[in-house]
Amino acid sequence: MGSRLEALNLAHIAAMNNLRSATSTNDQLVAECAAIKLMNDCLSEELRKYESDGAFEGPLMHLLWWKAETSTTDRFLVEQRAQARIEGVNFAASRVAAAFNHGFIDKPMAEVYDVVKAVLGAKEELATAPEDGLSGEYAEQALKDWAAQMRNEVNHG
Repeated sequence: MGSRLEALNLAHIAAMNNLRSATSTNDQLVAECAAIKLMNDCLSEELRKYESDGAFEGPLMHLLWWKAETSTTDRFLVEQRAQARIEGVNFAASRVAAAFNHGFIDKPMAEVYDVVKAVLGAKEELATAPEDGLSGEYAEQALKDWAAQMRNEVNHG
């Protein structure tokens, strides 16, 4: 087992050196993903040999902690989510504007202008919005409530 752990530790050192020498974000992502895959493969193989009896010490314990070090990937994913949200806001605003311009929204231009402007304004709000504020549950519930209200008006109106 000692030689296996030593090999794992050497692989970890090599992976970390590759990660440190990466210069661009893309190179860092590639190095980080390769290192994570290597360490996960090695660690998974090693962990299968042991029961959880407190025997994880030394290099093996270090590898368990190392598995969680994905700062470049984490930053990249945060940036990608932010960009996707902005693109989603732009798409929604464009759909409303196109629907109005093609006659599918029968409201005064000033009201549609305000709605499109409000939707586009959400881009700034997204930067500080909590994750749970982006689920769409409020809007989905509003649609259900409005649909029920419209059915009531049709049935009783």
